Amino acid sequence: MGISNRLLLFVNQLGIDHKTFAREIKVSRATISDIYNGKHPAGGKVILNTLSRYEELSAEWLLRGDGQMIRNIEPGPVRIFEEPGSVYLTKQDLYNFHRLVEKVQELEVVVNEIRKSLKQ
Repeated sequence: MGISNRLLLFVNQLGIDHKTFAREIKVSRATISDIYNGKHPAGGKVILNTLSRYEELSAEWLLRGDGQMIRNIEPGPVRIFEEPGSVYLTKQDLYNFHRLVEKVQELEVVVNEIRKSLKQ
């Protein structure tokens, strides 16, 4: 099962429609429809926005299929501080986001290489 299929499985598990999911992760409804219909795989923006919005979703499961879909979130210090009109992230949040972006970029390279080899 690929990333797109796992993403759609997660959306199904949430029990929300594609329009709501698209709004939640700030992408167009057409983008989610294309993934659902198999026209395009889930891209970096969809993956990153999903993992940012749904903290309980395991990145390992979504990207690699390893472990459980829903990760255990242990209670800890508040990581996001909200004030009207502002959100502050910790250095650890930024580091984690940066590492995730790197992994997604690595996966996109692999996917493009596979596509090229399939066309030959």
